Amino acid sequence: MDRLLHAMDGIGLAPNTVLHAAVSLMNVVRGAAVSLEAERQARTETGITEEEWLRSREAELGELLASGAYPALARVVGQPGLDMDLDSIFEFGLRSQLDGLAVRVARARDGRRD
Repeated sequence: MDRLLHAMDGIGLAPNTVLHAAVSLMNVVRGAAVSLEAERQARTETGITEEEWLRSREAELGELLASGAYPALARVVGQPGLDMDLDSIFEFGLRSQLDGLAVRVARARDGRRD
């Protein structure tokens, strides 16, 4: 935490905003780490990869999505090119956090308070 706060020192944000941003960024990293650890543990326990597990459950997932119980999920996962790679999801979340933080920094530099 101290290193992250040090890195954010002098960017023009109020101390409360800096603290919230640092904790939020740490939570993105922790969340990804928890997901990666769970995936690694499942692979160790079962001997199969996440992709192999998903393929073994395709019929079951297809029935669940076709049931109409989860229409928004069915619409999203039915799209081509869907990327469920945890690294990609982590990068998206981190980039989104940093982009939002950049907007706050720019507003602070323009004299607008966050």
